[in-house]
Amino acid sequence: MSSISSALSRLPAPRAENAVDLDGGGWAAWLRGHLDPAWRTSEWRQDCWLFTGSVHEPRTSVALCRTEACDTVVSPANIFCPFCKEEQKRSPLPDAEFARAFVPVRNRVTFGGVPKPCSFTKDGQRCVRPRHCKELCATHYTQWKTHTTRKTAGRWEDTTVPYADTPVCTAPACQLPGLYGRGLCRHHAKRFREHRRTHPDTAVAPWAAEQPPYLAPHQFSLLPLPELLRREVLYGLQQVDPWLRIFEPPQVRRMVRDLAAATTLIVDATDDQMCPRSTVAVLRMLGRVRTAVRAGHAQYTGTAPAQDDVLDLRALGQRSRTPVGIRQPKTVDLRTIRQPWLRGLLRTWTVQQRPGADEFARTLRGVELASRALAQRPGTDDPPGFATTTSPPWSTRSARH
Repeated sequence: MSSISSALSRLPAPRAENAVDLDGGGWAAWLRGHLDPAWRTSEWRQDCWLFTGSVHEPRTSVALCRTEACDTVVSPANIFCPFCKEEQKRSPLPDAEFARAFVPVRNRVTFGGVPKPCSFTKDGQRCVRPRHCKELCATHYTQWKTHTTRKTAGRWEDTTVPYADTPVCTAPACQLPGLYGRGLCRHHAKRFREHRRTHPDTAVAPWAAEQPPYLAPHQFSLLPLPELLRREVLYGLQQVDPWLRIFEPPQVRRMVRDLAAATTLIVDATDDQMCPRSTVAVLRMLGRVRTAVRAGHAQYTGTAPAQDDVLDLRALGQRSRTPVGIRQPKTVDLRTIRQPWLRGLLRTWTVQQRPGADEFARTLRGVELASRALAQRPGTDDPPGFATTTSPPWSTRSARH
């Protein structure tokens, strides 16, 4: 009896009259309250809106380069990194044999990478800043060049000291050295120069605070999106994650890029209209995210599919047994369950538990059998009255079988 009362207390509240809110206030607060703080804690950094795929996470399409001697992280998995791919194209060896035999030797640092430290050493202390030219960091190279050009007397090494620290770029989560003016790394200094061409009065600090770090193939950032859209996308990703067999960061990064002109996902535009230049895979991901966000917004406004007698299982986040997920809408008519309160219990359970297809089918069948048994007894349309009975109908032989 107590379990029935507890379940009844969790039934969805009736729709509020003025629930629709598209100004971002209440809807944004609802999103904040429904984001999962435990979502992919080894990969997602909520403090800076950055996702970094881990090679140790089996459900993320991230791995080391296919070349056995290469430690470059790639996404999707089981591919060569750009450097090894160029060498593989020139090699007569089959892919598998090339992956075993090739040993990459790079003569330059890839953009976004950190080079070896400066070679300048004095009194047993070596400069820790990254090399820039002639094995020297940018500052020591400039000092050496100035001394040499002006033919100054003495040794240039006598007037300088090695650096014991390397300032980090002021952009959030960027680990590259901030040595290229205004405390920015090479990547962000270049982007800031480009930005100042059209916005000459922009200050560096607020601009840098909104910039994502240099993104490797296994990363994506939601910082480029407006705040409301940022939360919508994150909520959608968390909801669709159980539908997917493999989570691919590059698809999300491209989706974020293509959503640059949008402000919210709760609009009447189609996926193609929102992202007209996206690939099929990105549009599929966007469709899943928007389906989940619409379902969340319907729950926020009190118009969720679970309020009706027809359940949209895809919108409610039912997990799929197939790698591609649930592509087509999948609905179930609950009017086969005669008691409204029992339909409400099933709806609430489906929303809260998001069962898989098999589990939902078994539960639905059991509830339908219980409904038939209840229909043969008087007063079962009244939950409080029924809760006082001493023999719950689903304990009967007809409900069990």
